[in-house]
Amino acid sequence: LGDVYKRQKMYKRNGIYYVFAPYGGVAQGPQAVLRSDTITGPYEYKTVLEKGTTSVNGPHQGAWIELESGESWFIHFQERLPHGRIVHLQPVSWIDDWPFMGTDNDGDGIGEPVMTHTKPNVGGSFPVVNPQTSDKFNADTLGLQWQWHSNFDSAWFSLTENPGQMRLYAVSLPLDYVNLWDIGSMLLQKLPAEKFSAITKVKLQLKNGEKAGLVVMGQRYTAINILQTDTGLIMSQKQCADARGGLAESTVVNSATSVDDTSIYLRVAMTGSGSCSFSYSYD
Repeated sequence: LGDVYKRQKMYKRNGIYYVFAPYGGVAQGPQAVLRSDTITGPYEYKTVLEKGTTSVNGPHQGAWIELESGESWFIHFQERLPHGRIVHLQPVSWIDDWPFMGTDNDGDGIGEPVMTHTKPNVGGSFPVVNPQTSDKFNADTLGLQWQWHSNFDSAWFSLTENPGQMRLYAVSLPLDYVNLWDIGSMLLQKLPAEKFSAITKVKLQLKNGEKAGLVVMGQRYTAINILQTDTGLIMSQKQCADARGGLAESTVVNSATSVDDTSIYLRVAMTGSGSCSFSYSYD
């Protein structure tokens, strides 16, 4: 089954031991299940979930969930670079003490991911909810949609200095700064959808040499920056083609422009292919 260590999960059901193990690679591998009457084996194995005729590549690496209602489900991820890893939920039925996941579109006996399905029976009816995205910063804590790029320091920000606003304080870059990969003081969100746009209004109170902006962060990233210089505010677009690999950040050619106001809207729009466009507005 190849390199599956650290990704296996073991369960016991009806006296049988099961090991749920992905194999075949993150972007394309299926999900296997091994079973044995004893924990020490020997184990027999079976592929139980694959891409098949669907568009869900690499449906694997998850967990079996059994509800109080008796229903079984399998939660797993799908690698969707540049959108990251997105979550899927598959119905599970047990056939001859093997879990069958999803649906069998091609009739080969191996499950394939479902794109729509009746919701799990969790003992009640609940309204549809979406993850939080927008924030007016009118609470004394950050919303659950926010995350820092590292363990955060409370000295990086304030939610009480100006009610209804979040104050981000400038944090010094290290002397050996190369790119943003190792900078923890970035306030980020997971991508909320395949296609989306995000707008933020910033009020700049920068000292000479300080900058702020909007970034789409990853192993590759692009950012729109506003830098305070001794002659005024300058906007530019920065990018890095391999941040994780230590490649230096570069400035996109012919992108520098003067900013006329300290209050400005920044916007990024992402397409389904992962292409991003940045823009700004004064109103």
